[in-house]
Amino acid sequence: MSRCVYRLVSSLTRQDIIPALKRQVLAGVHLLFSGVIPLDVEPRRAGIWLAAESFGAVCSTRLEPSTTHVVSAKVRSSSL
Repeated sequence: MSRCVYRLVSSLTRQDIIPALKRQVLAGVHLLFSGVIPLDVEPRRAGIWLAAESFGAVCSTRLEPSTTHVVSAKVRSSSL
């Protein structure tokens, strides 16, 4: 390992590493939330939305071509 790379790696802290690893957990996942977030809550401020984004997901309240996963309160939902 070169000295430059070694210095970079050795200077990283858990405050650098853990969030970077965390964002990889749901990287590439596009979530649709349907009926999970109360109507009086701004979706982008909901805890489940913020948590999913912190793990690397892209969140939406609409079904889109890029949607890979659906999180729904009901088996049949109007969003689907």
